[in-house]
Amino acid sequence: MICGLCGDPLVKKTLVNSRQIIGLVAALAFTAPLFIMITFIIKDFTNETLPKKTESIVLITIENNEK
Repeated sequence: MICGLCGDPLVKKTLVNSRQIIGLVAALAFTAPLFIMITFIIKDFTNETLPKKTESIVLITIENNEK
């Protein structure tokens, strides 16, 4: 094909080239630990449970009422 404005031949480019693939792999190598850390932190917060000892709950409520 030839450009209608300037007459230069047009070259068809591929959608993804090797430089873009290498850049994507490098970016994932640096950001993957961050995403993994965030998922583990969220998992820890959702699985956190309150203490099951009723004595500690009673002591907390008594201390709060004394103030």
